[in-house]
Amino acid sequence: MGVTLDGSEEEVAEAGICAMEDFYHRIGMPVNLNELGIYPTDDQIEIMAKQCMAASGEDTGSAKKLNGEDAVCIYKNARV
Repeated sequence: MGVTLDGSEEEVAEAGICAMEDFYHRIGMPVNLNELGIYPTDDQIEIMAKQCMAASGEDTGSAKKLNGEDAVCIYKNARV
């Protein structure tokens, strides 16, 4: 992706995310819910998070254990 390791871990991670999003856009892929034409309200996001956690277990994830609050945060950040 052309990302260098110069900078803090956060800066390198952000550069990697931007590079991945650029790649997705180049191949015509959306990178967020809005680009898919999906505009969930906060109430809908709460429901999505609850359904996600119910389907995968209350604490899920491998690099970091995720809970319902994490799922809500992820969905909200995926709107834009």
